[in-house]
Amino acid sequence: MIRQDDLATAVTQGVIDQATADRLLAIAGTRTASRGARLADDEPFRLLGGFNDIFLSIGTILIAAAIFGLGSVLKMNSEFPLQLDASTMFHVLVAASGIAVMWLLAEAFQWRSPGRLPSLAAGALLTYFAWQFGGVLHNFVVASPVNTVVYFGMGPYLMAALLSGVLASLLFGGLFYWRFRLPFMMLPLSSAVSFGCFILLGIFVQRTTFNYVLAILLSLIIFSIAMRFDSSDRSRLTPRAAHGFWLHMSAAGLFVNGSILPLLMSTIDPSRHDWVGVLALMIGLVLVLGLIALAIDRRALLLSSLGYTLSAIAVVVERTLEQGHNISLVTLPTIALGGLIIVLLGLFWRPLRALVLAPVRGSRLLDYLPPVRT
Repeated sequence: MIRQDDLATAVTQGVIDQATADRLLAIAGTRTASRGARLADDEPFRLLGGFNDIFLSIGTILIAAAIFGLGSVLKMNSEFPLQLDASTMFHVLVAASGIAVMWLLAEAFQWRSPGRLPSLAAGALLTYFAWQFGGVLHNFVVASPVNTVVYFGMGPYLMAALLSGVLASLLFGGLFYWRFRLPFMMLPLSSAVSFGCFILLGIFVQRTTFNYVLAILLSLIIFSIAMRFDSSDRSRLTPRAAHGFWLHMSAAGLFVNGSILPLLMSTIDPSRHDWVGVLALMIGLVLVLGLIALAIDRRALLLSSLGYTLSAIAVVVERTLEQGHNISLVTLPTIALGGLIIVLLGLFWRPLRALVLAPVRGSRLLDYLPPVRT
């Protein structure tokens, strides 16, 4: 790329005149602005630099599967973390080796393809092995006060082990983020914090309703943090925008679990006759999320919400079939409606976003959002 000082040198040496240099600078400035506008409009998703990244990711998953298989041979899954026996130390070593191998692979990927899909796979798997490590290591910890409660059918020992796993995930996941600055780690780290909050809430409260409320509160907190990242990079050109992307994914899942999922689960009860109203309310919540996604120019927020919603519908349909109930004729059209919403938003995102933000045009609110383009 020719820089401004290169053009100045060319003018000094008589290669071009000043007018030509000025026109070249104007063209370069226009192209830079156009590129920034295009990236902001397209919400770039930079995970693949080529097929080699897929190749490396598959290899990483296979290595992790082999390590996990070794743990299965040692009966990590069948006994974790309910039995303390002579093989516990081997369980700890297997989980620790998974953490070490994923870290070493991430170091290699940092040299070859930093920040791409292979690094993402290594980070996600490291977080999982860290959770296993913390849970198994709990077998060596003296019983704590949490052993006096039972959390939604889970024994106190398992509950304490899950908390240990969460802490280990936060520790090693945090170190991984500090070393590699991988934006994707915002997703597993925020998920681990949320899961830990649910466990802690269960120590004091044994009602599912409070879990739903907590999920909504956590989603709002994570959403506000994501918006802070987004507002600092309105053109979506720096890693801060990628941080916001993954935080929006986490916030959407929590919001669905706290608001849409309980509504959907209520339709299983055959004694309820207001399922049409429940599904209408659920669709209304998705539409509200769609308006928010349009306003902040984040397709990821809406897509994640719809994805979680459709997954929840699938779970409810499966449970309904297991209980011998008839599936409402509204359920499948609801799924089709979700797909139609995605297609229409993908085709008309820019004009719809301009329409949604038209009432606040000229206000300071737009200073924190990506530019509106028609």
